[in-house]
Amino acid sequence: MTKICLLIVIVILLLPVSNVSGSNSDFDSATTLVSSVTQEGLIEGDDEKFFKVYVAIGDIVEFQFNDLDGQYIEFCVYDGNKSSEQVACFMEENLSEPYFQKAIVDVYFVKIYCYECAGGQNDGAQYSLSATVHEDEDGDSIQNAASLNPESMEYGTIHGAESDFYVTPVMNGDSIRIVITDDSGSWTSYRLYDNYGIKIAEDWENADYDFTVEPVNDGNLTVELLCAFEGICDYSIIAIGSTYVESTSSSDIDSESDFSNEFYRIVMFFVILFAFLIVTYFRRMHSQVFDSVQPKLSNENVERVTKPPQAIDEIQRLQQTVTQTEREKMQMQDELEKAKSTTVVQNITYNIQDSAISGDINATGLKEKDD
Repeated sequence: MTKICLLIVIVILLLPVSNVSGSNSDFDSATTLVSSVTQEGLIEGDDEKFFKVYVAIGDIVEFQFNDLDGQYIEFCVYDGNKSSEQVACFMEENLSEPYFQKAIVDVYFVKIYCYECAGGQNDGAQYSLSATVHEDEDGDSIQNAASLNPESMEYGTIHGAESDFYVTPVMNGDSIRIVITDDSGSWTSYRLYDNYGIKIAEDWENADYDFTVEPVNDGNLTVELLCAFEGICDYSIIAIGSTYVESTSSSDIDSESDFSNEFYRIVMFFVILFAFLIVTYFRRMHSQVFDSVQPKLSNENVERVTKPPQAIDEIQRLQQTVTQTEREKMQMQDELEKAKSTTVVQNITYNIQDSAISGDINATGLKEKDD
């Protein structure tokens, strides 16, 4: 088990190191460097070795070159695939520090050459190199400076010629205390700019810093942090004393007030909705009780309910007229009936009288005849 663990550790340690093989003898056949992975190799005679690394414009590329045998190996950086596009070259005496390149193109090349090897003074020289890509972050110019909130500590790292910019809000009459600490001992430096981008102060190689700024106008105070010798600088920064904090607090209070008002409106909406539902429920219950007592309204009552008072009065007047007409008609019919009855009685009387008279006459004639 111990041997297995030891083997795993050895494999892990060997992972970031890659041995170079192949021709890679010109720009077109250059070996691609993987960020943070070290390449090792041997250069012999007049050989030249080429490497390339892909980056995004604005990124920082950190190159680390090593002449392992001290044979005057030269490392040259190019921002294109032509000899005329050489950026910088380094030999043994200046290989102890990394070289940082801010990317202005999307690929960089490295050429390795050994002068003593070419002169036949040795059988070759060993070398190693690596390229570490540091992604571009917000805060690399005044225009896109990172926010430095009042009373809030920020931390960062500067690589080579890179600069980190921070902006903090200030108001006329403020007394702003700026505290910058160098956590790496690598000569962190700073520049200050006012709201119009004009440089108003700077200091180099004297970190840590603790100073006060009194702005003369409202707006932004910008702090640029940089490394004096283009190395690696770790830092922290804080701005203290801006009255903008009070403005921010007031804004928070306004936001809370707006939230409270919105919550109150929502609550009132549901209260009104609940009251409406209660009223509707009781009205419906009342209607059901009323219908159970009087299930059906007369046409007259319906008309009174559905028609305006003027229409109801007119209808009543017409109804009275019709009723009066009916009464008169009935009276007339009664009178006619009475008249007919009188005429019949009279006719019957007359007929009876006529019959009696005729009978008397006839009876008398018969009697005389009998006599």
